[in-house]
Amino acid sequence: MDRRIIFLILVVIIIGVAIFALRTDREGGRPAEPTPSPQVPVFPPPRVTSLPVEVIPKPVATSVPTPEVDISREDSATLLEKAETLAKVGRREDAWRIYSQAVEGLQGEAASRAKRATTLLANELLFSKEPSPFIETYTVQAGDKLYTIAKKYKIPYELIIKINGLKSDLIHPGDRLKVVQGPFDVTVDTSKLVLTVYYQGKYVKEYPVGLGEQGVLPEGKYPVTSKLINPAWTHPSSPMSADDPNNPLGERWIGFYGEYGIHGTIEPESIGKRVSLGCVRMHEKDVEELFDLLVREYSTVTVKDGI
Repeated sequence: MDRRIIFLILVVIIIGVAIFALRTDREGGRPAEPTPSPQVPVFPPPRVTSLPVEVIPKPVATSVPTPEVDISREDSATLLEKAETLAKVGRREDAWRIYSQAVEGLQGEAASRAKRATTLLANELLFSKEPSPFIETYTVQAGDKLYTIAKKYKIPYELIIKINGLKSDLIHPGDRLKVVQGPFDVTVDTSKLVLTVYYQGKYVKEYPVGLGEQGVLPEGKYPVTSKLINPAWTHPSSPMSADDPNNPLGERWIGFYGEYGIHGTIEPESIGKRVSLGCVRMHEKDVEELFDLLVREYSTVTVKDGI
């Protein structure tokens, strides 16, 4: 065959193969390059939050000073009933505390009833040998004196003698004594002519007194400054010795402010009246009881409603 014919045939074949390949590429015979899709921005998922709610702040509790108010009669009557219930079930300490609160606001028979019950409880809890939260047991040490023990507890040594039923102030090492932690205090109400004994703010007992005719007893709170048995009368116009039967001071003197004091009297009919020169008069048996409760420097005398 002629070489030119063979060359022509080969050229035709090559051209045909090239055309075939090109068409296949366009019509999908070979996987075409992926056409990039338009980029859609992807945002992070939104955080789920609650809708804004108006928060109303809670009111803040503030302490408002409450003025001290005297216990009303109704409240005092309720306290009296509560105290009597506590006393019946043997809760004497609680009953004494509640009675003491009730006494201040009661009047008439209710006040008298509360005072009698309170004094009875105070006698049992403070002045007897039976155990109570207010009574301690002290074991006497070598070298102890009744006076030094009493000073430690801020009470007169006479009170230790009374509580323990001692015959004298003689004590021995190893003795066990019942003692109460003092001091006791008193209030003199010049409008009611009464003197009230308190122990740690609780009512103990009440005594009638006589006061000055001119009402010169000064109002205030004073420490007990002196205690005398069988005192002399040192009034400038008519001084009298301690043993003079006309001595108006009686057998006890408890000084608390300058020349003012609490004392006995040889005129018991003057108690409950305003006839003295300004001091506080008491029945002899009453001032002797009081003398055994108060102690110099620690016990106080408060004059209430003084003129």
